[in-house]
Amino acid sequence: MTEISWEYARHRKLSIMQIASLFLVVTLGGASLITHDPRFVMIKPSIGYAAIGIVMLKRGWQAAYIPAIALDLVPERRFVFWGYAWSALMFVSAVGNLALVALVDLKTWALVLLVWGLGSKLVLFAAEYASIRLEAGRTHRRRAAEAAASA
Repeated sequence: MTEISWEYARHRKLSIMQIASLFLVVTLGGASLITHDPRFVMIKPSIGYAAIGIVMLKRGWQAAYIPAIALDLVPERRFVFWGYAWSALMFVSAVGNLALVALVDLKTWALVLLVWGLGSKLVLFAAEYASIRLEAGRTHRRRAAEAAASA
């Protein structure tokens, strides 16, 4: 919230992810306070995952977070692919959470959500990072070889 306020005060454009996150925090947090229902609290991550998944369906949403050198060395289609992979992970997480709510007790739900929520995102981040680094390295070496050959 503070970061978004700071960006807004400095007249910087807010990304769609920042706006979506703010909306989800305020809306779902308020709904939790109003309902006082533990089932709603357990279902709430599915709503958040689905909403973020929908936002991540926007082609090129990652561009705001990618360093310029990466955009220069790696084709845009790779970032588009990874953006859709992130969206798919959010939808899988939403459905998985609903299944957990229906099938397990609160303690198990909390443990699985903690492990899956953090673990799945770390694994996908590592896969994307490694993939992008490898491709950027290949492109950099190819360009260097072409420059050396033409000199």
